[in-house]
Amino acid sequence: MAIVLVFTVPLVEFRTFTGPVSIVFGAILAMFGIFMALYVSGTSLNVVSLLGAIIGVGIVAKNGILMLDFTGHLRSSGIDTDNALVRAGRRRLRPVLMTSETTALGMLPQTTSRNWDFELKNGSGFCFQGFIAGGAFRTYDLSDLCVGVCVADNR
Repeated sequence: MAIVLVFTVPLVEFRTFTGPVSIVFGAILAMFGIFMALYVSGTSLNVVSLLGAIIGVGIVAKNGILMLDFTGHLRSSGIDTDNALVRAGRRRLRPVLMTSETTALGMLPQTTSRNWDFELKNGSGFCFQGFIAGGAFRTYDLSDLCVGVCVADNR
């Protein structure tokens, strides 16, 4: 259900399939970060850890939408796709990193606490941090790559 929503919102916004495909592709590849974080931490995949994954999908999708929206804005002003991707990458790198890192650092107390219910809550924090670690740069790079490959300019 989350993948469908992640796909339909950019589909309505961009009115093309290249944006949503690149965002969903980056989100799916970012799921490897979840499994690596759960494996390293020794935590099992449960409902609470899946909630962390849903939060991660939302943030990775938001980052991809910001990148592709600015790229589309630059392309509509007459800049070719390659230069638009480079300019959008320079302009949106800081907000993407700030959002990802502050949210991951906000989950740090949840992953390091040793309260009576730490086994339940730690899974969500580890899962989210793995998703952000695996997804922040992959979405940033793959959305650019997918748009660059799928969009053909008249050269």
